[in-house]
Amino acid sequence: MKRISLQVIANFSYSKARNYLHEYFDIEPEFVIKLLYWYGKHKINEWIEILHTSAPQFKDAQAFRYFVYLLEESKTNYVQIILPFTAHANSEIRATAFHALGSLNNKTKKTIINYFIAGLTDSNQQVIYEALSALKGITDNRLLKYYQAIANKITEEDKYSNLLYQLNNCLIYFKLTNETILNIDTDTYIVKKWFQFWKKY
Repeated sequence: MKRISLQVIANFSYSKARNYLHEYFDIEPEFVIKLLYWYGKHKINEWIEILHTSAPQFKDAQAFRYFVYLLEESKTNYVQIILPFTAHANSEIRATAFHALGSLNNKTKKTIINYFIAGLTDSNQQVIYEALSALKGITDNRLLKYYQAIANKITEEDKYSNLLYQLNNCLIYFKLTNETILNIDTDTYIVKKWFQFWKKY
């Protein structure tokens, strides 16, 4: 009954629901996050400290997606909040976490490369897909053996899949494809650079 009443009040007037939302956050944080997503986006800045210091132990993948969206809307540095969720028991939550990390700049991504490697070796294909998507543009040779392992698992049925597409999006920065990576030694591979020489007359 409390949930229904709180939702009705939040829908009618966020300002009237505000104090109740703060109180109920300690009881059922995932539900409050959903209400914030639906009715309180315009007031997200007043929740940032709470969301940063009291991130719920999510079980609901949808609530986690809303949580990530609210963090993104806040324009704050949420990396350390999201990282633990890349190892969550729920594969949907892991995938959403990697998707969120995709918006980071490349310099930051390189500092947390081991988390992305864990994503590339995940048992769930959607998690691998999101990790690949987030790694587009990163040329770190530590990734190559994991890309090679993914390429090795590509079947004829995967030939036109989104996973293969994302893999090749990453490999293009190494001047490789899902086929050519199978023929390299990932420990010694060096990206070939193109040099232009001008002839002097």
